[in-house]
Amino acid sequence: MYQYDYLLVGSGLYSGVFAYLAAQKGKRCLVLEKRTEIGGNLRCRTLEQIPIHEYGAHILHTNNK
Repeated sequence: MYQYDYLLVGSGLYSGVFAYLAAQKGKRCLVLEKRTEIGGNLRCRTLEQIPIHEYGAHILHTNNK
């Protein structure tokens, strides 16, 4: 059975950077992703040789001033 130091759910930007930095310190990470592609909302697709960013930037608005 494998032993991991961290379990990361989702393969987006945060998980990718965290796993990379943790590996630099000798830690083992398991990244789980439900989609068939990695990258979370940063992933792109190509249409007629043009990269298309499907989701774009996300800005959260709250009632907090």
